[in-house]
Amino acid sequence: MSEGMSVEQEIAVLKDLTEAVAKRLDALSGRVDTPRRQAVRLARAEALSLADALEDLVRVPSSRQPRAKVA
Repeated sequence: MSEGMSVEQEIAVLKDLTEAVAKRLDALSGRVDTPRRQAVRLARAEALSLADALEDLVRVPSSRQPRAKVA
């Protein structure tokens, strides 16, 4: 990625790329033979799972960010 990008921006780019991979795999699943179709669908599910995990990374506050003190 780029040196000028924040961690959150890089994660967003990776998430977008992963979602694009899942979309391409979805299209591919209709074009492959039956024995390979299940593997392609599994790969798509894995890509979507990775996209969800990347989204969670953006939502979780960084340990380097200041935290509010609880009284």
